[in-house]
Amino acid sequence: AIGDADSMVKRQNKNIWLDLFLAGSILMMGIYHIGLYVARKKDYSPLYFALFCIFMFIRILVSENISANLFSGFWVLLHKIDYLTYYLSFGSFFLYSIWIFKKDASKIITLVTIGFTIVFSILVIILPPGIYTHMLVVYQIFTLIAALYLTYLTVVAVIRKRNGALIYLLGWILLFAAGINDLLYFSGILNTQTILPVGLFFFIFCQAILLVLRYEKYFRTII
Repeated sequence: AIGDADSMVKRQNKNIWLDLFLAGSILMMGIYHIGLYVARKKDYSPLYFALFCIFMFIRILVSENISANLFSGFWVLLHKIDYLTYYLSFGSFFLYSIWIFKKDASKIITLVTIGFTIVFSILVIILPPGIYTHMLVVYQIFTLIAALYLTYLTVVAVIRKRNGALIYLLGWILLFAAGINDLLYFSGILNTQTILPVGLFFFIFCQAILLVLRYEKYFRTII
């Protein structure tokens, strides 16, 4: 039993350090893309991507593994931040994706998504956890629908040979596969381990490459 407890502690510490590494890497990507946005303010994709990275950085920091060890005693605040960063990270990610594929995107769907995100974020701020936690499933269903729309948008962009569509699709597939693995793992179907944070990192890395290539093309045209 003692050996099992020691192995569990070691696994937990390993997960904490992995989360910290991923959080730091994602934050650096966010800061870098703020710089890209400052260099060319007409393109909002780096700004939305930077916001997505920053919100995910905060979200990882308040995850169970880290918050239980470093931030105990602020449960209600952390709980609100956890929900807020979920809504805001998806909202900023959706805006980033729409900006990348704006030639094919629907303005109505974009407005509806941002409206949902703003409303749910406000409700988290003003309502107690006992109320807004029961509303999470509504936004999760909405997230699934919006993600399916982004998948459709990506496929359309690939077919129409939009700039960066293949790189975006690669990152999307990696993130989706990691999410399916975690779902099956927590359901007890697969005997693997949770890899969604790693899938998220590689997804963000693919998007960073996409934005760098977009900016390289832009700077070649002005030199």
